[in-house]
Amino acid sequence: MISKVFLFFLFLFNISLGFSQEIKGIVLEAKTNQPVESASVYFDNTTIGTTTNIKGEFSIEYREDIKSLLIISFLGYQKNYIKDYSPKKTYKILLKENINTLDEVFITDYDGMSREMKLEQFRAQFLGFSKNAKSSRILNEDDIILRYSEAEKQLSASARKPILIENRNLGYLIAFDLNDFKIAYSYMDIENKRQHVKMILYTGTSRYDNLEGSNKKRILKNRQKSYKGSSLHFMRALANGRLEKEQYVLLKKRSVIKADDYFSVSKNENDGSTTVKLKEPIVIFYDGKQSPFQCKSEEFVIDKYGNHSPIDKVIFSGYMGNQRLGDALPLDYKINRD
Repeated sequence: MISKVFLFFLFLFNISLGFSQEIKGIVLEAKTNQPVESASVYFDNTTIGTTTNIKGEFSIEYREDIKSLLIISFLGYQKNYIKDYSPKKTYKILLKENINTLDEVFITDYDGMSREMKLEQFRAQFLGFSKNAKSSRILNEDDIILRYSEAEKQLSASARKPILIENRNLGYLIAFDLNDFKIAYSYMDIENKRQHVKMILYTGTSRYDNLEGSNKKRILKNRQKSYKGSSLHFMRALANGRLEKEQYVLLKKRSVIKADDYFSVSKNENDGSTTVKLKEPIVIFYDGKQSPFQCKSEEFVIDKYGNHSPIDKVIFSGYMGNQRLGDALPLDYKINRD
């Protein structure tokens, strides 16, 4: 009888192993068809990633609750994006050389703002102003190219390599592949270092890795504190009808309002996303912090794990609007418990 039970347990164990799925593929150089070793393969803005082996092969964990873009990147080559991926396929990715790769010579011409000041402005608006941001440092600032346009009152940035950010407070090493970065000023006095930021925009893809000791209670507590009241937390609560349970209060002209009176929320059964329409601008109140919120498009979409789009049309100001990469968490944070 004992042996039968043991065999039955082994049978169940083998079945459970069968549900552990992976996405597999090979990465080759397009011109030579030679394998590319150490190419990065990761789900955007998550902790799920790997690199190719000496044969250019990769195998990455597949989770149905993660629908982020699968990104394949290697320095000097164009990034590849896979949206509709499946563990039933084996992928062959051909990397093409990036002809727009930035010149290796640093731009040294003075454009009206010193590099020191440009870096100071970049750090502040890229990393943020919080305790988490102050614990973060960029490990490869020499790879960042910064330009200031006095006529447009605009600072722009690009990078030769993914920007590496070490966030000690949250226990992450972030590789951020910058697509676009702009700070637009309504007022700028370079001589006296006085300015007023009108708009900040940055886009890119990111991969999160846990730093050593990231499972310490202090770091886990910091992550939880950063998550609560963040735009990610709010979007998940909104999509799942949990604003009140998560202790959010919505305000209009300083009066408490009901979510149903201002938000129209509908689930999309095909992909698990949520389509949201906002009647008019409101204020989000959470734990003593206020965040004015508006949408400049007819509707926006929240995917299964809380990512919203179009990101440039959904506008937070106040507390949530001041959050930057220093307070950001990967999109798979707490995904199994939400």
